[in-house]
Amino acid sequence: PLFEWGSNRSKQVVQDKRRLELFHRLQSLLDQRDRPDPIQVERIKPQLFEQFYRVNRPCVLTQWADSWQAFKKPWSAERLGSEFASVSIEVTEGREGRADFDRNAHLLKRQTSLGTFAQRVIECREPSNDFYLIARNFALDHPLLLELLEEIDESPFLDPKRRSKHVALWFGPQGTYTPLHHDTCNIMFVQMWGEKRIDLLPPYRQDLFETSHNMYASLDLRASPQPEQRTVILKPGEALFIPVGWWHQVEALSASTSLAM
Repeated sequence: PLFEWGSNRSKQVVQDKRRLELFHRLQSLLDQRDRPDPIQVERIKPQLFEQFYRVNRPCVLTQWADSWQAFKKPWSAERLGSEFASVSIEVTEGREGRADFDRNAHLLKRQTSLGTFAQRVIECREPSNDFYLIARNFALDHPLLLELLEEIDESPFLDPKRRSKHVALWFGPQGTYTPLHHDTCNIMFVQMWGEKRIDLLPPYRQDLFETSHNMYASLDLRASPQPEQRTVILKPGEALFIPVGWWHQVEALSASTSLAM
């Protein structure tokens, strides 16, 4: 009985420590929320990342991905279209004809070759949101595109064992746009080629749920900027950490490719 009591007591101590740790994390988040918020998203060195991760705060890592092999041979439309021309891919088409184009991406799926799609991107002279290879097209599941993933290095923040099925490619012309939404997990968003503008709102904007559809808000920050809004112009080699729950919308300022992990 004495041994049993000691074992139960040890479990209780472990549980109490866990509760205390969770309490401190919650308090840290509340402190972060209640202090004056910097409107800009800070650009940081990788050594500081844990501080931002712990308090659920977005940041841009500027010296993490830029040394990847992928940036010695950029994932441009020219490269993808020439080296992987015959690879059959799925894309979304006709996005500008639907107000709910992102929520109903499954209705806009089309098959094409990567060579044909890349050439369309190259020849697109005006901003367009009509055709886009998005995360839900699962391009990197194609065996012939797996070699691209050998050019990235997830360490030390991401688990290489989860590379398969957990890394998504975005590829399209200038003007592609993803409406304001939140994700259900943390995202590391790496700009591979071209530039994108990402606008973010903090998760305590609970009012956005009143008119939302699933994870999508009805607000467009381009037309209605918000006091709490943060804006990032993401350049090649930079990685934006988007903590779970943060609202964000994305617009391509040029033809671009991006990785979401």
